[in-house]
Amino acid sequence: LGLAKQRGRPVALICTSGTAAANFLPAVVEAHETGVPLLVLTADRPPELRDCHSGQSIDQVKIFGDYVRFFFDMPCPTHAIQPQMVLTTIDQAVHRAKGSPAGPVHINCMFREPLNPQKTKKDIKRYLLGIGAWEKSGAPFTSYTKAQKDFTVAQANEILPILTLAKSGVIVVGKISREEEREQVLKLAEKLNWPVFPDITSGLRFKQHPNIISFYDQLLLSEKFQRNFKADCVLHLGGRITSKRWYQYVEKVKPKNYIMVLDHPLRNDPLHNVTVRVEAPILKFSEGLLNVISLRRPKDKFLTRLHLISQKIDQTIESFIAKDKGLSEITASRLISLQIKEGSGLFLASSLPIREVDMYAAVTNKQLTIESNRGASGIDGTIASATGFLNGINKPATLLIGDLAFLHDLNSLALLQKTKHPLVIVVLNNNGGGIFSFLPVAQTTPHFEKYFGTSHGLNFKAVRDLFDLNYANPKTKKDFTREYAKAFRQSRSTIIEITTGREDTYKEHKDLQQHIVTVVDRLLSS
Repeated sequence: LGLAKQRGRPVALICTSGTAAANFLPAVVEAHETGVPLLVLTADRPPELRDCHSGQSIDQVKIFGDYVRFFFDMPCPTHAIQPQMVLTTIDQAVHRAKGSPAGPVHINCMFREPLNPQKTKKDIKRYLLGIGAWEKSGAPFTSYTKAQKDFTVAQANEILPILTLAKSGVIVVGKISREEEREQVLKLAEKLNWPVFPDITSGLRFKQHPNIISFYDQLLLSEKFQRNFKADCVLHLGGRITSKRWYQYVEKVKPKNYIMVLDHPLRNDPLHNVTVRVEAPILKFSEGLLNVISLRRPKDKFLTRLHLISQKIDQTIESFIAKDKGLSEITASRLISLQIKEGSGLFLASSLPIREVDMYAAVTNKQLTIESNRGASGIDGTIASATGFLNGINKPATLLIGDLAFLHDLNSLALLQKTKHPLVIVVLNNNGGGIFSFLPVAQTTPHFEKYFGTSHGLNFKAVRDLFDLNYANPKTKKDFTREYAKAFRQSRSTIIEITTGREDTYKEHKDLQQHIVTVVDRLLSS
C-alpha cells in the first residue's frame, strides 16, 4: 500500500487461501478510500473443496465487497481454457486499478494439487501458439488507452463568476501528490488574492508564501477570528482535511458556494454542502482558471494580516516549548519538523501524530515527501505502509506513530531488515489511546481507562534486539535532537521512543491553545 501510494501505479499483493486473504482488508479499504491502485491476487481452493470444511478454506468470492473496482474468480488451470483469457483478464484488472477512480482490484485464483512443478509429456506448444507474439513483446496482451480528462474554457467560465462575486474566499488544499500541481495552486491563489489553508498532506504546510496560512487550524480556535472571517466561497482542492475545526467552522458559517475539485467521480462531502463538484486533475483545473482570469485581484489587507497572525502563532508555539527542557508530544512533533532531513520522507500515523504535526510543525520551507493512511484513518499496518513508502521514495524517512498503532503492527518491523535506507520511527508512547482524552467521554464515564484509555504498561526497548534495530529513549529536547540526527546517519533503522503521559499531553495542548487564542484575539483587536 505504501509503495503504491508513492509510485502511483499498481503493486501486487499475493497470498495463500483462507484468513490470509482477510488480512488484506484494511489495505484494500484504505486503497479504495484514497484511490490507490492495488492488484490483489489470492490463492483459493478448487470448486469441489469449497463449502465442505476443507482445510484453509473460506468463502473468498467477493470477500472485499464493494471496496474493489473489479473482481474475477479465476478458474483452476486447465487446457480447456485458452491462455488469452487469463491475459485479457489480468489486463482488464490492471486497467481498472489505474482507471478513474483508481483503486484495488481482486483476482481470486483457484488451484488444484499438485501445486509444485511437475514434468509432463504433453506437448503444450500448440496450446501456446496464440500468445507467441505477446511472449516476445514485453507488453500487455491488451493495451488500454488512457481516458483523457480536461478542464475546458467553457467549464472555467462557468466557475469564474462564482469566484469573482465572492467577497470572502478561501482555498483549502487537501492531499496533493505533485509539485507542479502545488505551484499552479499558489499561482491561482496569487491571482485571486485568497488565503490558502493547507492540510499537512498537501505538501504546502511547510512552505513560506504570503498566501499560505500554515496555522489556520489554530486560528480557528479563536471565536473572534471566526466572527471576522466568514468565508462565503470555498475552493477545496484535493482530499479530506485533517483539521476537525475546519469542518466545524464550515458547518457554522455555511458558505454560499463550496467548490470541490478531485480527479475522480466519488463524493467527498461529509457535511453535504458542496455546491459545485468538478471532476478534473487539479493541475488542469488551476491552469484552466488562470487562463480565464484576466485581472489580478487587488491586494487584500485582511490576507496580509492573516499571514502575519499565522507567523505570530508560529513564534508563540516556539516560545511555549522553549520554556521547558523536557520532551513532550508537541515538542517532538515540532522538533521533527525543524530537524528532519531536507528531501527525505515523512509518514504520519493516524490519531494524534498527524494532528500534532498539522497543528504545531514549524514553517521551514523544507522540501519533503509526506504520506499517511487517511482514507479510512485506521491504525492497521502503519509500519508496513511506511516501509513501502520508504522503498517508494528511495530515500531516508521518518515515521511518527502512536504506541497502539506501533503495537498493532509490530511484526512489520521485520521488513526493515531489507530496506536500502533507514526508517526513523518516532513512537509517542502515552500508554494507550491518547486521543480519547480530548473527547467528552474522558470526563463522563468511570470506565474510561479500561475501555478507552486501554493502558498497556509496555515500553519498546526489547524490540531493538528482536528486530536488530537501533533504539533510543531520550528524555530532553537536547537528547532527542542528538538521537534524531544520529539516526539519519545509521545504516540500520532506529526506534526513538518518547515516553509521555496522557494527562500531561492533554494539559499541554489546552495550555498552548489558550496562549494562541490570547495572541490571536489581541492581534485582531489591534
